[in-house]
Amino acid sequence: MTNKDSSNVIFIRLLGSVEVYCHGKKMVPFLPPKGVALLAYLCSTPGVPQQRQKLAELFWPNLSAEAGRSNLRQILLVLKRLLDGMMPDSSCLRSNRNTISFEQSRQQGTDLAKFLAPLPGCPKEFSPDNCSSCLTGLETMAKLYSAPFMDDFLLEGCLEFEDWMQVQRELLLQRALLLNDKLSNCFEVQSDVDRALFFALRFHELAPWSDEGLRRVIRLAALNGQRGFALNRYEAFSRTLKIELGVLPEPETRQLARRIQNGELHSLRQAAHSDPLPQNISPQSIERRQVTFIYCQPMPINEADPEDEFELLQDSLVNCKEIIRFQMGHILPHAKGEGLLACFGFPLAREDSALVAVRTALALVNETFPRLIIRAGVHTGLVLCGVAPEQPDIIGRVSGLAIGLSNLAGDKEVIISAATQQLVEGYFDSAELGTCLLSGELRRLSCFKVTRASGACHRLDLDEALTPLVGRNKEMNKLTEIWASINRGEGKALILRGEPGIGKSLLVRTLQQALTAQNAQVFELRCSEEFCQSPFQPVINLLFMLCNFYPSDSLEKRFAKLAQTLEEQDDIKATEAIPLMAELLSLPLAPPYAATCLSASQHREQTMTTLIRALHRLTEVAPVLLVIEDLHWIDPTTLEMLSKLLAEGTPSSLMLLLTARPEFSSPWGETSAPQLNIEPLSNEEIDRLIETRAPETPSALRGEIVERADGIPLFAEELSRASSKPGFSERATVPASLQDLLAVRLEQQAEDKGIAQLAATIGREFSPDLLAELAILDQPELLAALFRLKLSLIHI
Repeated sequence: MTNKDSSNVIFIRLLGSVEVYCHGKKMVPFLPPKGVALLAYLCSTPGVPQQRQKLAELFWPNLSAEAGRSNLRQILLVLKRLLDGMMPDSSCLRSNRNTISFEQSRQQGTDLAKFLAPLPGCPKEFSPDNCSSCLTGLETMAKLYSAPFMDDFLLEGCLEFEDWMQVQRELLLQRALLLNDKLSNCFEVQSDVDRALFFALRFHELAPWSDEGLRRVIRLAALNGQRGFALNRYEAFSRTLKIELGVLPEPETRQLARRIQNGELHSLRQAAHSDPLPQNISPQSIERRQVTFIYCQPMPINEADPEDEFELLQDSLVNCKEIIRFQMGHILPHAKGEGLLACFGFPLAREDSALVAVRTALALVNETFPRLIIRAGVHTGLVLCGVAPEQPDIIGRVSGLAIGLSNLAGDKEVIISAATQQLVEGYFDSAELGTCLLSGELRRLSCFKVTRASGACHRLDLDEALTPLVGRNKEMNKLTEIWASINRGEGKALILRGEPGIGKSLLVRTLQQALTAQNAQVFELRCSEEFCQSPFQPVINLLFMLCNFYPSDSLEKRFAKLAQTLEEQDDIKATEAIPLMAELLSLPLAPPYAATCLSASQHREQTMTTLIRALHRLTEVAPVLLVIEDLHWIDPTTLEMLSKLLAEGTPSSLMLLLTARPEFSSPWGETSAPQLNIEPLSNEEIDRLIETRAPETPSALRGEIVERADGIPLFAEELSRASSKPGFSERATVPASLQDLLAVRLEQQAEDKGIAQLAATIGREFSPDLLAELAILDQPELLAALFRLKLSLIHI
């Protein structure tokens, strides 16, 4: 099969330039641009009748309905003459007074239909023989994508068609990426590294800005013995990113390149006859990492035919993988049995790994599958990473406990270990099950059954009483001063900027408490890492608050509440605003409201305008404090809306309070949104904080905590909490609650990560000469690395 398939009498090629073939021979017909566009539009939906009136409006938006339909008839006549001349016995195009459609058959087809055909099913057992036909089919489909959909085609004056064409291009590109990704993975599983690398390169050509695609290429190249090629690819990618975007590759990409450069990723050709576990791993490539594992098991409700059961299980595993990947989990390749093993905190560290893992487990067991139930186990523990590039727990001890916990779970239940419960306590409703003996274990393990999320979004939600502020009088005075100006009708914005754990959220909460007592309107929104590419995500949560949605509300009831809320606002045109907001909230429209006919850019612009108007309306009722936390994870569309709001001038009765970490680069000037940097506390202030939070802490331990906290309030609180455990002074371990946060901060300094880890093995104090000797570095190079680490404020 090729792009000019000779098995069809008529074959239409849409991937690349639009071309028409007859019996495998390319025709060179004269078609006006709108004839080409109409043919492509009809071919993209074979067998689906398209309304003539809709087509006339699509291609002649500025003409009257009658003139548009007249032009459509003329173009249609040209197309029919062309296609009927190739195949007189049967017409590709069917039409009546109201509709037109392209009919696909054995005699007439398109490369688009072949490209979008269902993917071949994977065999029950992976082997070269069993996978051959599947992979052949996938390769044929992947090769069809030689260029983007309707490449270089333009149709001036038809904005809606241009928008449609752009959407098609993006969807088809995603399909091509999926095919090349699947092929690369399948060939790698079969140890055919040459072909795996070929499709990895194809993936990277289609997505040249993808760090993930580049990582696959250089990893496979190194495994294929092409170390120089891998490093050259990485250097070219780094230069392009710096020149075009002004950024560096992701930390994981830089870490992989360093491993390849250090010879830590060995050629499979050289290792073909070596032992399964590498014997010469560089000690600097191995690190202790806290990782949370999930093991989920889909189970048939009733006994059925084995083939039917197998198909059901495969479909459910595909859906489970999508849920895990959406939450940025890492699926491990060799899970035992029919279940699925995944981990959070590897290969990329994240500071809420356990929290996201349990949330994902609940999503998995609550997913509806016909004739299936799912149960899950979750466990958190320390593993040695770096022994195997794709497997964080090569021994299987920690992941094995997650598998054992899942065996204790009943229908649609999530069972977690005490180690995980310690990290997520308060965020979920759970019941203690006591100690259980897991299969294959010699000791009993404390277990908990998780039922649902509690609604807590931040660690401050877990405390009944807010921690008193210590050493933040200057910052608090600044906030109350700004609020006083809001009461005088002077709207202002402010960015609180500081390291994680420095106390930004506590400042915000303290202000919120004070203003709530004054009957001010207070709204708190939060950006999150998993939704950093989801348009308007924080604003969607604001609409939920404004419309007073409840979890139990049906979609129809939510739409009614939305309509009532917007209809009450005089300065908002309800007929325009309500369909826009309903689409944003994924709510079904009810009469008299109808969907808008806007281009993508117009839709985004009007959505922003409607939201800003609603915010202005709020401030007319009473002064508003609008908090948006974690701006470093803000999605691009919400960021654009904030820029529009600030460009127009902050509403007179609005205080816009934003929090961000140092890596966030503000696109606004100091006039529109000044920044207030939150600095570490002094040792005396940390000592007072410990006395407030844990007055029973012995003075000797208090001094050690002050020294280790390095001015970060969160560290001081967690270390104080850990100090109640026996042996705290003797073992200088980092509390489990801080492990993920420190791993993230350390990973951000991938270039100097090895130096920091090596220094940590010596202790909190060390001689630069000793460290230079251990690291095999020149003194100037080592001092430069230590200076960079100091600037990054990594606390270990």
